[in-house]
Amino acid sequence: MKPITKIYFLMLVLAAFISGVFVFLYIREKKQDELLNERGITAKAWITNLKHSKASKKTSSIYYMEVVFFSDTCKIVQGSLKAVKPNTFSKVDEILKNMRVDNKSFGDYLTSTIPISYQQYSHYKVNDRIEVIYLKEDPKVIRLRNNN
Repeated sequence: MKPITKIYFLMLVLAAFISGVFVFLYIREKKQDELLNERGITAKAWITNLKHSKASKKTSSIYYMEVVFFSDTCKIVQGSLKAVKPNTFSKVDEILKNMRVDNKSFGDYLTSTIPISYQQYSHYKVNDRIEVIYLKEDPKVIRLRNNN
């Protein structure tokens, strides 16, 4: 093989590899969206931080929202499930103190980071209350609800 042919061949292999990575990430994202649509659980969350990052001056920014929420907002009271709906972020500490009822936890207090668009970054403020959808078996798979 000529040196130029080797370079073209290596460029072709590199392009195929990069394309494969993008296809893999797209399929994984699509599968997560399908799981959220089928088995997603809606929860109230609070925005604790809004941030953006940039790889270099020439690239566009990537925007993120950090949220806190309870993974399961039900507790057992006299044999039936009752919803626990905190009204404000200031009540989170009080709720955390009372998380155990009859030695049974009613859910996990979780934090998560959600990628968002610039429009969402501009619209939301810290301490805003929002709705998120997450998977019960993996609360790290989380998205903003579409109607937000």
